[in-house]
Amino acid sequence: MTHQLTMKFHGAAGTVTGSCMELALGARSILVDCGLFQGSRSLEALNLGSFGFDPRRIDAVILTHAHIDHCGLLPKLAAQGYEGAIWCTQATSDLLEFMLADAGSNRTYPEVEVRDGHHELSHHQKDGEKMEKISRIDRYLVERFAYFLEKLNGIQEGERSLLDNSMILYGSAISDGNRHNHDDLPIVLAGGGGGTIRSGRVLRFQEETPLNNLFVSMAHRMGANLDSIGDSKGELKELS
Repeated sequence: MTHQLTMKFHGAAGTVTGSCMELALGARSILVDCGLFQGSRSLEALNLGSFGFDPRRIDAVILTHAHIDHCGLLPKLAAQGYEGAIWCTQATSDLLEFMLADAGSNRTYPEVEVRDGHHELSHHQKDGEKMEKISRIDRYLVERFAYFLEKLNGIQEGERSLLDNSMILYGSAISDGNRHNHDDLPIVLAGGGGGTIRSGRVLRFQEETPLNNLFVSMAHRMGANLDSIGDSKGELKELS
């Protein structure tokens, strides 16, 4: 019996993110990429929906490269039952450790006596004990970040400190790990950007302001000649 090869796009169709293509031949299915949707709120909402296929029946995954819109939903794929191999180059595998380790890691934090997995605790469902533990982790991470900034501030570089001449971004692509909210993001931009950023302030921006606006603003301060990044709509003039 001859089987026909079929191809189905579960992402990156009508948009440039969320790359996920299923190749099927008879009873066998291979997934090419399993990427995160990025951009508008309506696009990012697709990350919370079902895959449109049963991850348990996928025989293998092939990753073309490590961009987050090609690999970002691999943790979700595994959580929903995929147990097969993920095929990629060694370079892609090495990059995945950076791309996925922080966001998808379920590491423990014995440094603050938390033995539960970080990612598991982030889905606390308002459980008081879990919320206390993840607060302990958050405090530890912020304290380490503050220590790093103090060290930069103590290094003189010309007429300013190294911190004054730097831009250090710290934050998350999710504001509430329990609900996976992608708005009202908690972002810290430390440093003075060589005198181009007025620090020591809390700024609130209009809803639907793309985070990429911040990346464009930072890129321009580094001399990059670009008009946009992703869904950006301009610079954040309020930084100066």
